[in-house]
Amino acid sequence: MKPTIAAESEQPEIYATIRRELPAIHRAVSKMGKQMRGLSPLSQKAAIAELTAIWCLANYPA
Repeated sequence: MKPTIAAESEQPEIYATIRRELPAIHRAVSKMGKQMRGLSPLSQKAAIAELTAIWCLANYPA
């Protein structure tokens, strides 16, 4: 099943939040990217997996 992405007209509050926080998002991603460049490709994958797991646990507690 392919996930669907809500259009801006369907969820304007989400799009408004993202637009407002976009500069901070870009700064965070840039900072993380610089730190990850020092890791091997395998370690980069592990770091992404760990970040994803932390995010999932924070948003979907067991």
